[in-house]
Amino acid sequence: MADAAEHKRLHARVQLEPRNVRYSAALVETATALRRYDEAEAVQRQIVAQAPDSLRQVATLAFMPFYVRGSVKEIETALAVAAREPRNSAQLPLLRARVGELAG
Repeated sequence: MADAAEHKRLHARVQLEPRNVRYSAALVETATALRRYDEAEAVQRQIVAQAPDSLRQVATLAFMPFYVRGSVKEIETALAVAAREPRNSAQLPLLRARVGELAG
């Protein structure tokens, strides 16, 4: 489980290396675990700006509203857009299954 000290360390790393996706993704995870959703979403938007073709990163951003208010609408919209790209076909079934689990 993430703690505030680890979050602070990751925040400092991201400040030093803002284009390091690994550090940024770890910061998103800790911010989400600490329920700092606004921060997690802002950092995830920066990651998506660096890697707009990454379904994983786009999906992570689309999941943020679910964490905040339980909405799967944004996830479904992102998956519908992603489905238009053949390169995403291998990942889509797993993401759709995850949405099904969340939606109940």
